[in-house]
Amino acid sequence: MQLKTYTDFGLRVLVYVGTRRGKSIPRREIATAYGISPEHLRKVIHRMSTLGYVKTTQGKSGGVMLSRSPGLVRLGQFVLEMEENMEIIDCNKQECPLQGGCTIKSAVNAARDAFVATLNEYTLAMLLDDSKMVERLRMVGP
Repeated sequence: MQLKTYTDFGLRVLVYVGTRRGKSIPRREIATAYGISPEHLRKVIHRMSTLGYVKTTQGKSGGVMLSRSPGLVRLGQFVLEMEENMEIIDCNKQECPLQGGCTIKSAVNAARDAFVATLNEYTLAMLLDDSKMVERLRMVGP
């Protein structure tokens, strides 16, 4: 199972803004901290805003901040919403002699569902409780 870079960046944004609760963080600051293209990060943050995970403000003092309590952000749900399509095997992509009598897809889907269920055992608040990670993030940001 591999997440899109888009989702990975989204998780990083959640953690970064989560460590600076209540502050509006400039997108460029987040991009610099992680070495991510500001334009790519703009698209990620826009999607996160549309989904209601962050709110953004424009202008000189604008930026990004959490719009949900960290305890309410379940990582599995976030990943599902950011990925949009978690289909691992596409049985219709090409002709397959096993089609109609194959259990590969159901086994892979069960593994995917277990992956998401495990992620849902974690909240953003739990990640933010990791003092080593939070301290490292504070060292890379202003």
